[in-house]
Amino acid sequence: MKALPIILSFSLFFLAGCGPAVKLQRLKPAEIDMSSMRSLAVLDFEYSDRGYRTAADLIVGIIAHSIGVEAGGSSDARDAASYAAEQLIGALANTNYFTLIDASKLYSAGPRTPKAIQQQCQKLGIDALLTSRLDSAECSLSDFAKEETVIHPETKQKMVVTTPWKQQSCELLFSYRIIRPSDSSIVAQKSFSEYRYDSVPLDQVESLPDPTFLLYRMIDEIIPKIPRQLAPYTITETRFLKEDKSYDPKMKKARTLAEAGDIAGARKLYLQRWQATHNIAAGYNGAILLEAEGELEKAAKLLDEMITKTSDSSVVRERRRVARALKEKKAAEKQLR
Repeated sequence: MKALPIILSFSLFFLAGCGPAVKLQRLKPAEIDMSSMRSLAVLDFEYSDRGYRTAADLIVGIIAHSIGVEAGGSSDARDAASYAAEQLIGALANTNYFTLIDASKLYSAGPRTPKAIQQQCQKLGIDALLTSRLDSAECSLSDFAKEETVIHPETKQKMVVTTPWKQQSCELLFSYRIIRPSDSSIVAQKSFSEYRYDSVPLDQVESLPDPTFLLYRMIDEIIPKIPRQLAPYTITETRFLKEDKSYDPKMKKARTLAEAGDIAGARKLYLQRWQATHNIAAGYNGAILLEAEGELEKAAKLLDEMITKTSDSSVVRERRRVARALKEKKAAEKQLR
């Protein structure tokens, strides 16, 4: 797979009272290094924990029960599991990072023993298995009373009125494991939880959202987090160019170039003014624009030079950001190989 660029885009915009702002998109490494496990099969969801003691038992158990969700689970839970499976597979495919292998080939294959499944995974080229579980996917209704202090329309005296209400509570507990079939080891385990509470007066109970709809929306909150843990992804960061207070006409020209979108021209002029005058705004803005052009090493070198000549705290902060970006760049590039 062709490596994605580390700096994906650059834009310049303005906020009231601030200097021009540079918006950068950086490629961040995944939380879990899947670089050696890019060929992935997503197994059916399970709804109840069947008490597996080892990863090998878990794989065999899930493949042996390929219906995915226990028949005893609620219809809302079964619907939620089916929806989550579809969304998860789509989200992983959209990363363009994984090669997704059809897990049904495992279900339809021969004997279901750890050794046989290991051989089947090797034959199919599966580096890793992802198995997910809905530990809870339930909505329930409960009664409660709400007290309000009101003014009696005739006596004008304060009085306490008790009104019956209904509360709908929805809970979704979701977890997944990454299993390496070659040695039946669990590489990673992650869990998520989402809760929703809605309350209405008893006579408005029909206005409460449909439980399945709520579970779907909660799944929509969880699923996008999983690809970010497993595949390199982009984040957006904002940097503000420093306002110049030296009344240097060349600094004004550099800002005009930046505002016009001539980033290379602005960067060149800012760097020239730094070398000539050690104007902090010139050096700082030059470093920011070097970042915008993907020149992180040059930006770091310039900021190091500035730190030896100035005690400006913003320069130190920016140097730390660049150090972090360089570290993340190397990690992301390693994962993309």
